[in-house]
Amino acid sequence: MRKNIPGFVLITLLVVCGSASAGLWPFEEDNVIEAVFDDKELEQGLFKKLFSEPVIRKESDVKVLSMGDTILIAGVAKSTELRNEIEKVVLAVVDVKREAGDAVLAKPANSQACEKKKQHLFNERRKFNLRNKAKCSAVRRVFNRVVISQPGDYLSRGEDAVLTAQVELALMKQNALTQEGVPLLKVASIGGVVYVLGNKNRNNEKQVVEWVEAVDGVSHVEMVY
Repeated sequence: MRKNIPGFVLITLLVVCGSASAGLWPFEEDNVIEAVFDDKELEQGLFKKLFSEPVIRKESDVKVLSMGDTILIAGVAKSTELRNEIEKVVLAVVDVKREAGDAVLAKPANSQACEKKKQHLFNERRKFNLRNKAKCSAVRRVFNRVVISQPGDYLSRGEDAVLTAQVELALMKQNALTQEGVPLLKVASIGGVVYVLGNKNRNNEKQVVEWVEAVDGVSHVEMVY
């Protein structure tokens, strides 16, 4: 059973994690900051879009993480139909479609135009910009890890936020969360299940899982590359 955490602990954790994260961002590196902000912009845009859909807002609890060319959709939804609708919304926002018969790979929705103009080869940022859909989306993989279950209440979601902060703090202590301002891992928690999005070339999966499992309140760890 997950432990209830006092409010003052939640505030302390958020302040500590926020301050530590801010201290790791080297603002003199414009290209690094641009890449980080691209991911954050995309995550925020997806959250706003999903939250604006009444059924999704009321009957699911999902979080979306973005890193490079990869998007992870994690959480719970009341039905398979809703799970599919959540994915449909995400794919539409990032302007991609599934590769035929593949559950992960994606390609630009306007792939023919992209191939014709070779826009994606000249996009130095290699990131999708929500403000400019004329650029071809650089998203190439979309993982849908939404499971069919009853979404938690607001208290449960608050506990998830605390758990995410605790996991991020544990990874930060191991210098595994960021490197020179660039995220190495991203974390989301739903009902005690911790989803970790990372780069397989840079992360030691077994070690990361051990660090996360050591955090009190974690029921399961799912690594996604």
